Amino acid sequence: MMGQATKDLLHFVGVKHAHMVRTEKDAMASLMLMPWDVLFTTWNTDQGNANQLVTRVRKGDFDINRYTPIVVTSSAVTPSLLQAARDAGAHEVLGKPLTGQMIKDKVGAILLRPRSFVASDEFFGPDRRRRETEYKGPDRRLGRNRAKASSGR
Repeated sequence: MMGQATKDLLHFVGVKHAHMVRTEKDAMASLMLMPWDVLFTTWNTDQGNANQLVTRVRKGDFDINRYTPIVVTSSAVTPSLLQAARDAGAHEVLGKPLTGQMIKDKVGAILLRPRSFVASDEFFGPDRRRRETEYKGPDRRLGRNRAKASSGR
């Protein structure tokens, strides 16, 4: 669920194939047909809330790659939106208006410095921590310490 302006900016920073869809339903159908390198979605639109889309991708609904990088955009980035997007499993949140440099920086960070994914009873998504720190508590994650990220290609 991306606008034409975002698609144009993606082309400007070198993205060759950007597909624009208008609804969560269309995004899910497209994601089932082919893997996406990065999914951009707008947080609130008249077609729905990106929280639902991010949650469905992270749950692996319809045999979709759960590791697909997701960038949420919004014209009003608030602390509650940041927390909700992060809790749903989004990689990044960008405030509008978007610039080519913002997109280049975030997509570069996602693809060139991928974060490990965390799987627990309540969360599946990229590790929220951006730097390694020593944790001195019980490991409550499922299975191994961290699931390895896959590019889905």
